[in-house]
Amino acid sequence: MKEAGMPQNIVQHSLAVNRVAVYLASELEKRGAKIDAGLVDRASLLHDLDKHLTFENGKHGFVGRKMLEEKGYPELGQFCVSHNLEFPLDNSFPSLEHKVVFYADKRVNGDKVVSRSERFEYIKGKYGSRSPQALSKILLCEKFLLEVEKEIFLLAKIDSSLGGLK
Repeated sequence: MKEAGMPQNIVQHSLAVNRVAVYLASELEKRGAKIDAGLVDRASLLHDLDKHLTFENGKHGFVGRKMLEEKGYPELGQFCVSHNLEFPLDNSFPSLEHKVVFYADKRVNGDKVVSRSERFEYIKGKYGSRSPQALSKILLCEKFLLEVEKEIFLLAKIDSSLGGLK
């Protein structure tokens, strides 16, 4: 993160996403789900590795993936791409770990854990005004996230309030 020059606000966001993701992975593990909690831990910290470098050019995630691939971490690099809003619209997640990191990112606004609806109101306001197509993709992603949420919380046997998160 330091080597990539991540600004403090993105570091703080990544730490909060990590907190949610690690909590979910732990709860899933307790219930017998096959999940690599160590991978979730590392991937959730690095998911926005390139955000400050790619915010305006639409290549967010792809630069981070390349950076991590060049360092010998292609598996971690894939998380940079799979947490993006558009990824689930055209692809299926390669693993439960990807779903957890994707979901955790969509529950953190800045460095605060928020409800799914609060996070998407922010996303719609920030990115949805770019074009009708952008808003349409956001709405599809929000619908998809609800499916991911149901799957994760059914497997973890916890409710989506994240009440056990410390």
